[in-house]
Amino acid sequence: MADGSLWRLSGTPTFTLTVYPNRWLLQPGTDGKGRVVVGSREGFTDTVALRLIGFPATIPTDLMTTPVTAGQHVTFTLQIAAEAIPGIYPATLLGTSGTVTQTAPLTVSIVTELQTDYLLIVRSESPQH
Repeated sequence: MADGSLWRLSGTPTFTLTVYPNRWLLQPGTDGKGRVVVGSREGFTDTVALRLIGFPATIPTDLMTTPVTAGQHVTFTLQIAAEAIPGIYPATLLGTSGTVTQTAPLTVSIVTELQTDYLLIVRSESPQH
């Protein structure tokens, strides 16, 4: 600035969403456990309502819309119905807090047989906690 003042532009407080794992490889009649981490940016401290959209009825989840506070995580289970048709199913995790909305993609691949090669790929993408 011309008067020698130092100005800091801070961003608007917001949150981030991260899904672990974000890619799943499952068989009909099985389930998988995951975790959603709600991060904070620029001092965001509000709660976030979570919702999973896009999966067919044969891939139900126990992810509730109970608000999660920024900086926390929630676990969930995807259940693959026995009658689920093999294929690739993309979905979106939707997080909402007031007028702020964030999304995170995830994909479930339903296969009739699990190959050892596939399991190594899926395990290498899971966080080690």
